[in-house]
Amino acid sequence: MASIKFLGAAGTVTGSRFLVTSNSGQRILIDCGLFQGLKNLRLKNWSSFPVDPREINAVILSHAHVDHSGYLPKLVKERFDGYIYSTSATKAQAEILLYDSAHLKQEEADYANKKKFSKHEPAIPLYTDEDVRQTMLKFRTHKYKEIFHVGDFTIKFSNAGHILGACSVLVEVDHKKILFSGDIGRVDDQILFDPAPAPDADILVLESTYGNRLHPKTNPIEAFKDLIRKAIEDKSVILIPSFAVGRAQSILYCINQVFEQYPDLRLPAYLNSPMAKSVTALYEHFVSELKLSSLECNKVCHTAKIIQSVEESIELNKQSGPMIIISASGMLAGGRVLHHLKNFGKDPNNIIVFAGFQAEGTRGATLLRGERLIKIHGYYHEIQAQIMNFDFFSAHADQEELINWVKTMQTPPKQVYLVHGEPLAADTLRLKLQENLGLNVYVPLDQEERQI
Repeated sequence: MASIKFLGAAGTVTGSRFLVTSNSGQRILIDCGLFQGLKNLRLKNWSSFPVDPREINAVILSHAHVDHSGYLPKLVKERFDGYIYSTSATKAQAEILLYDSAHLKQEEADYANKKKFSKHEPAIPLYTDEDVRQTMLKFRTHKYKEIFHVGDFTIKFSNAGHILGACSVLVEVDHKKILFSGDIGRVDDQILFDPAPAPDADILVLESTYGNRLHPKTNPIEAFKDLIRKAIEDKSVILIPSFAVGRAQSILYCINQVFEQYPDLRLPAYLNSPMAKSVTALYEHFVSELKLSSLECNKVCHTAKIIQSVEESIELNKQSGPMIIISASGMLAGGRVLHHLKNFGKDPNNIIVFAGFQAEGTRGATLLRGERLIKIHGYYHEIQAQIMNFDFFSAHADQEELINWVKTMQTPPKQVYLVHGEPLAADTLRLKLQENLGLNVYVPLDQEERQI
């Protein structure tokens, strides 16, 4: 029997992996993400994949974020031998992101071995550059609205508006249509076009990241104006942990707008993330997919000084405010931002700004809860800097926007499955969709399989 099996992002916002099996036994995997956050989730990355990768015919990738793409090299390492289908922009970003991920994993393993704080001897990375190289050879790209076929499956992408190249995935198999929302973006984003209307489907697999809340109606440019003014007055370092794909570019846009509109508020700004640097350059290449003109895009991409080398990154820690540092990773899970956090986080005059979702178990979520003793590189550090939450910056649709997107379906789906959300968020959205739209909604469990 044809079925969907929920191999990740069920009861949590991470590790998106949905296995669709046809009546004849062919299989495709929608997304192939890494688990992040709580240790019991991260340990799943080291477990054998729940299905023999050799039995998966293809992977369909909704977008490049690591919670959707980051396990691909490990899947290939475990002998997956099909193609990976995505948009061109997603492929380009995934290449940057996966090589960066492999580099970070190798760097973390080397550092753990050097400092001897790993429980494993020796510590090894989850995958390597060579695994990523083999993965990129398997990519095949398609445009939005283009129909293509993979064995028993007919597939079409539509713009999801979440990051550059992000899509919702419509799968038709055995006379049933299944729509995987992917991550749905915001309406009226400054850079990206609005999500396309949802195509009709019998079954909707819908993300629920912010299913229990509405985003503030804050003007992000005004918020950055006030933040920068405060930093100049107090000579503060503004440290912004940022997702390199999507969020860093939105932050640069807002800072650029402040600099353009308020010349007296210009201050040194640095982008210290090799991956964010590469992704930002891609925005100029894919400018036709943005609301910005080529000139506007160029200005945004050159708002901050790019920090290239490790040596430059170390030197940056010797500087003082006022200045802005944008650095990955966005949840303080790793990367150069951790060294800045150790250095600048001890000064109560400095400001740490979170501009994206912080999954449970991450350092970002810990700081937002008010805890100040943070473990970094095997040692605890007291963070005394001011903490600000720019939660209006999310690239995920909120409850109202998710419901409105579902309403764009001309014919209501017969079944809705809510994924990619913490339990409270998913269950709150379940009730709203049932009560407001009269839909049949279910929140699947991890590893649960449902017939279609």
